[in-house]
Amino acid sequence: MLLSINMVGISFVGADVGGFFGAVEAELMTRWVQAGAYQPFFRSHAHHDSPRREPWLFGEETADRLRSVTIDRYQLLPFWYTTFESSSRSGMPVMRMLWQVQLFAESEDERYYAVDDQWMIGEDLLVKPVVAPGVEEIDVLFPSECDWFDTTSLEKVDVGGGWGGW
Repeated sequence: MLLSINMVGISFVGADVGGFFGAVEAELMTRWVQAGAYQPFFRSHAHHDSPRREPWLFGEETADRLRSVTIDRYQLLPFWYTTFESSSRSGMPVMRMLWQVQLFAESEDERYYAVDDQWMIGEDLLVKPVVAPGVEEIDVLFPSECDWFDTTSLEKVDVGGGWGGW
């Protein structure tokens, strides 16, 4: 839904981090915060009858993870501001489907049109969140015509034939 909303020109959007109804376990809270940190609007929000979701309520290890991803997001503030400014001039969304980015659009690989679980922030940051419990490995679709780097380790990612295991 966030990608569709961005496509029609509303870029300042984000999911309710932690979910809106019911309780959330530490693993999913961590994964949802990690996904939310790479959406234009980042906030924790829930129904008033839902259990509280403050980071410290999930234990020290989870609080450390949530703190780390929040710091990562705020270290990207200049990038976010630049992407929003560029979006305001070009009309391109901040959060983009893969086929909306030139690297993907120039490819003849039609797989890019079907991907709805990863996105780009502007032209430069590829996001593929893990939003289900127990997942230990994911497949990411990369355009193989350029180099990609892990934002944490800064190591080059081997993209193989466009799909890379992570």
